[in-house]
Amino acid sequence: MEDLVTKEEAYWLRQLLTNPHIGILVTDIDRKIIFVNEHLCEGIGYTKEELLGKDSRIFHVSDASYKAFFEKVIEKVHQGKPFSIDYEARHKNGHRVWITISGNLLESKTEVLWTIVDITKRVQKEEEVKQLKERMEIALSGYKAGVWEWNLATNEVYISPEWKRMLGISLDTPDSLDLWRSRVHPDDIDDVFAYIQDAIAKKEKILEHVHRLRHGNGEWIWVLARASAIYDEDNVRLVGIHTDITSQKTIENELLQQKQQLHHLAHHDTLTGLPNRLLFHERLELSLHAAKNDESKIAVFFIDLDYFKEINDSYGHDTGDIVLQIVTKRFLDKMHTDDTLARLGGDEFAVIMRNIKKKEDASVLAQRFLDVFEDAIMINGVAFRLSCSIGISVFNDDANDTKSLLKYADVAMYRAKEQGKNRYIFYK
Repeated sequence: MEDLVTKEEAYWLRQLLTNPHIGILVTDIDRKIIFVNEHLCEGIGYTKEELLGKDSRIFHVSDASYKAFFEKVIEKVHQGKPFSIDYEARHKNGHRVWITISGNLLESKTEVLWTIVDITKRVQKEEEVKQLKERMEIALSGYKAGVWEWNLATNEVYISPEWKRMLGISLDTPDSLDLWRSRVHPDDIDDVFAYIQDAIAKKEKILEHVHRLRHGNGEWIWVLARASAIYDEDNVRLVGIHTDITSQKTIENELLQQKQQLHHLAHHDTLTGLPNRLLFHERLELSLHAAKNDESKIAVFFIDLDYFKEINDSYGHDTGDIVLQIVTKRFLDKMHTDDTLARLGGDEFAVIMRNIKKKEDASVLAQRFLDVFEDAIMINGVAFRLSCSIGISVFNDDANDTKSLLKYADVAMYRAKEQGKNRYIFYK
């Protein structure tokens, strides 16, 4: 007589019955249990002896749920239609377990094969997520903040009505990942997703990021995104909030601008916009440090305008201020961007000329400064003619500290004045 099943069929049947993740149950036409595998027994706390011959009611939470279950599925079972539902069942000790259960009518038409998978952990996680969202929404009621959830495995997204109101979006707009992704500022989007990927790779539980989202009116709002990461065996869920911090960001930007303005005012001359004495000394220190490291030379100029006092006395300070502004522009036009021109006060200027190979290189720039006065300065039809006297010191030919370099340049400038003005002189 031929075997009832082949060896291959027997192998796969054995794998199914002993699978540690699938419960197997067979009931007859009267719903009596006629077969159960070990995994199902372990999952609900009964032995085989306690189950065989018993009504399958033993698994159900109540008579009402037992009746409702079969009313819902029995027609599909007898029609041979596949079905699978999530269902709450009862453990022997009385606690509830969640299962996914499927039923198939066997060829005899009198027995039903049920396959059961315990999904209690998954349901508990979902309940935790649900409660977390509910608590967030209650806590944030009345604030400019919206709750969201993102299942990274399926890309399923939940977006709260408050989130949509905050972004000026219709409440009827379907929830989707793209609804959020498409609103992230183009300059922020790569950073946002790189941050999320990195945080998940490190199994971080709390994520926090600030970025911009496009409002329904086209404007950009700043949001603080905070999320809790929930790690399942093969999935990650992010449940979080977006808080509108646009007002806070606006204040921060205004304070930053004020700080930058104050810093600029503290380090620059208000009339010409040039570095003032304080910033000049800071840059000279840095230039000197760099020159010592790369064994280069720097030249320091001390410049005083000739005949400027007469202009101020005869035509007033307003005209004198215009002269200073024009002279500043002419000087800057002759300089390299790496060099520094500063106004020390009154009609006194100073220059840091970096990376010169020999002190004679400074002569070229000094002569350019003298040449800018060949053309008169015209103000309201009046031609003003003046010149400048320049003293130059060189690191490290003359000195190797900032105080001495500036002092020696000042001394050389007075020598230029004494020798007839409109000239430059090196300290030595």
